[in-house]
Amino acid sequence: MSEKKETIVLIVDDEKFFLKKISDTVQALGYPCLTSDNADSALNNLRDNNVDIVLSDVVMPERSGIELLQRIKEIYPMTPVVLMSGRADMEITIQALNHGAFHFISKSEDIEIANALTKATAFNRSISDEVEHRLGLERKLSEQDTRIKDSMVMVQDLTVELVQRLTKMAEYRDSTTGTHNARLGHYSTVLAEAAGLSEEFIISISFASPMHDIGKVAIPDKILLKNGRLTEEEMDIIKSHTVTGHSILRGSTHPSIEMAANVALSHHERFDGTGYPYGIKGEEILIEGRIVSICDVYDSLRSERPYKQPYSHEQACDILMNGNERTRPEHFDQELLKTFRKVSRNFDEIYTSLQNDQRSGKNIMAFKLPQLAS
Repeated sequence: MSEKKETIVLIVDDEKFFLKKISDTVQALGYPCLTSDNADSALNNLRDNNVDIVLSDVVMPERSGIELLQRIKEIYPMTPVVLMSGRADMEITIQALNHGAFHFISKSEDIEIANALTKATAFNRSISDEVEHRLGLERKLSEQDTRIKDSMVMVQDLTVELVQRLTKMAEYRDSTTGTHNARLGHYSTVLAEAAGLSEEFIISISFASPMHDIGKVAIPDKILLKNGRLTEEEMDIIKSHTVTGHSILRGSTHPSIEMAANVALSHHERFDGTGYPYGIKGEEILIEGRIVSICDVYDSLRSERPYKQPYSHEQACDILMNGNERTRPEHFDQELLKTFRKVSRNFDEIYTSLQNDQRSGKNIMAFKLPQLAS
């Protein structure tokens, strides 16, 4: 605890005799003091100095001691004010106490002055100790809060790295997809923002969508990496990556990881009910699945595959909007498709930029991390 400072007393009295007498008494008791002969001067002293206790006469010209008391209580509510009078008057005493005076004494009695100062000093010290105690608690809480925040940053950094490595694992299984998973995070963020979804949703889908194909870790290499047309049986095994991905991710207490599970399961469902694994349709498909479906098809069209050459941005948009032998506009949420049309140029920029970043070795998994603290 810090060392106690000296208690400074301000004495206010318009009568010079009493002003000096009380000042001498207060200094003899060991208190440094300041003096004022009117209320306005007293307020200036309070403003310019670190005053701990005020001793003020009641009857003064212009502003009375009661008026001064009221003003001090407005500006310095914790400063004890002891009112003094040359005569004992019960009515004035009650009025002073009702207005918040700490004490009321006779200014002609040194013993009353001494007692009042002792009590006021004890009050000031108790307040000072309480303030210091609270400041100490606040410092401890602030330090604890800093430690918690540092721990949260560490957990979030670890989570980002784990997600990056998890999605990299899926990419290593299928090298033809390249930076597909990372691009899905950026596309989904753009489309969710343009659709007017909440900031919480946008952050979560940027986190969740790169894990949409995590279930492919369970697909045998001879099927996943087959350079040729898949049999019907092999296609069924490929389709199982949706259910497998959901099984890997489901059951989390964190809503963003639960969203990742939903995305893994539903990103191949189609709005018209012709998708897989369950053939659900319309708004039975969660909004995150409908968003990632558009993003996934766009990126697949743009990318080279063993069975196809990459399409240009304009060709990919035309197929999404007008269809071809494999893809129909009816496969997608029409409102989201309209939104995609408005921001499609952003998709092209993301595709080109991340391709360049990959070649230069930059980190392309630049999604925001959802808050882990509930």
